[in-house]
Amino acid sequence: MFNSKKGIDDKVSNQLTTLSSQSLIKGDCSIEGDMRIDGTIEGNIRCTGKIVIGPEGRINGNISCTHACLHVLSLVMLM
Repeated sequence: MFNSKKGIDDKVSNQLTTLSSQSLIKGDCSIEGDMRIDGTIEGNIRCTGKIVIGPEGRINGNISCTHACLHVLSLVMLM
């Protein structure tokens, strides 16, 4: 929005995918827009926007996204 450099994508996503705390996904996910994870994903995630992992969120896999915000209560292993 305030960046004058050309070629920088400054759009705010209006697409949000939410995984609630009681939900489980087994398999790889491909998300257009942003994602909030409060449940569990057993697989890889490719997200075109921002990923927010809530305190109860669990991921057993790799993440590819533009931005990430982690709210963690337990051990996180980043590779």
